[in-house]
Amino acid sequence: MSATTSTRVVRVPEETHNEATQVAALRQVQAGELLAEAWREYMENHRKEFAADLEQVAKLLRDGTLEQLAEFTSRNADARAAKAIERLNSKRRSPDARAEKDATSEDSKERIHA
Repeated sequence: MSATTSTRVVRVPEETHNEATQVAALRQVQAGELLAEAWREYMENHRKEFAADLEQVAKLLRDGTLEQLAEFTSRNADARAAKAIERLNSKRRSPDARAEKDATSEDSKERIHA
């Protein structure tokens, strides 16, 4: 695989980052290259699903109502919202998050009393 010529920040769960970094080290590549390869593979393996969704959206745009289009495009919204809430709650419960919050709180108290 060729060297990455451009870079962007992408936020991934810490566990995913750690696993990607470890596997990349074993393969002697950069974690970004490994993730780019995985993304290309994902897109290739799901191309038909994406095409079917795009065809459905086109059909709804031509023949459907705005409500039908909205319903189709938001069909996974509840699941995405539940996952986002789960991630937030997980961060709040994690020892690292609590320690960081405590440290920030102490720093704020020091600035107030200074």
